Amino acid sequence: MKKRNTKQVILPLITSFIWGSSFVAQSLGAGKVGGFTFTAARSIPAVLVLGALVLILRRVRHAKVQIEDTIFWLMFSAALLILAIFPGIAYWAANLLGFMSPINFVYVVIIFLLLAKQFFMSIKLSQLDSKVRILTEQVALNEEKAERDKLDL
Repeated sequence: MKKRNTKQVILPLITSFIWGSSFVAQSLGAGKVGGFTFTAARSIPAVLVLGALVLILRRVRHAKVQIEDTIFWLMFSAALLILAIFPGIAYWAANLLGFMSPINFVYVVIIFLLLAKQFFMSIKLSQLDSKVRILTEQVALNEEKAERDKLDL
């Protein structure tokens, strides 16, 4: 029990430290990175997003993902790809909304979208759980009726 409580305290502190120090690290590192390294660093997220896109399309082809989920993940991947190719959008939105760093804006948007997706998936899961419970009750009643009909014969 104590380990769990310790994790609940330490992990948010580590996350806050990393998040807070990212602006300082970006400011210090931006002046020391050349054009080739900067372009390569921008290309890596684009390649990762394209890889995720390929995985999503494979899952769709094998009918392992529903269309609604596919559309969400394709739009999510497309948004990340656009931000990787055109980082000026992130800079513009970060300045518009008052973020100190564009990456913080990107983190907040990603966290918000994933939390929203999780919320709607929880709603869907609750609805499916209710349907399963109702169907289970109906099957039990039908089996009981079949048993009674069998005994009446």
